Amino acid sequence: MKATGTPLFLFCIAMAVIAFWPLSKPLPIGPATVLSGDRLVIHDVTFRLVDIRAPAPDRICRDSHGNPWPCGADAIATLREAIGDFLVSCAVQGPEQGGVTPARCIVRGEDLGRTMLLEGLAVAIGQLSTEYLGAERTARFLQKGLWDDPDHTDATALARGRDGS
Repeated sequence: MKATGTPLFLFCIAMAVIAFWPLSKPLPIGPATVLSGDRLVIHDVTFRLVDIRAPAPDRICRDSHGNPWPCGADAIATLREAIGDFLVSCAVQGPEQGGVTPARCIVRGEDLGRTMLLEGLAVAIGQLSTEYLGAERTARFLQKGLWDDPDHTDATALARGRDGS
């Protein structure tokens, strides 16, 4: 018995792909300019690293001794260091909001959001993956970055969106 429906089905799939191809955006890959610990620009598109929040660039935090430290500037420096001179690849995770596109961004196989969490320079927010929760818990355990303060004052404010970022 001959399957006559298969070629028609494949033709329909091919036409659908061709018809909707212009609507899909290419995966943004390129050199990145860091704006903050959770925002970067690739090819004139601003991306926000999803599921994390980093301190605003001008944010000053306090360490375990009560001393001020520029956590916002440190977050920027850490993200820049993680990227280096390598190309960044971002997978868009939703629609643009206020000129910023939410994305999961990778450099050299490393998730930049996870990197910021491991360094203690961001907090996990939103729909959290086990990987992100584990990264935040590791930074907490090691008392890195925002988690250096025993009361977690800065991290709590950041998680609640009270730091101005």
